[in-house]
Amino acid sequence: MAVRPASMMLFDLLADTGEDVTGRPLRERRARLARLLAGAPAALALCPQTADVDVARLWFDEFGVTGAEGLVVDPESSPTPPTAGRHGSQPRRG
Repeated sequence: MAVRPASMMLFDLLADTGEDVTGRPLRERRARLARLLAGAPAALALCPQTADVDVARLWFDEFGVTGAEGLVVDPESSPTPPTAGRHGSQPRRG
């Protein structure tokens, strides 16, 4: 059996060196996350992001083969609500 290394796609940052950043806009949290991931191993990657609805629909339909389970849909200006992980998510169609 071939061993397949694990990888992780990251889309949001909730804390940075002990600082709660959930009240900051998503665009700022993602920029901080991108800085933290600079130079990280390829197994840790910032997931793609788009404001283009057609691109998002394409990803939703085609990323299932990569193990992606859905999309997170949030305005770039939004803070992370207390229900983080449940808001705006669209589960993959079976």
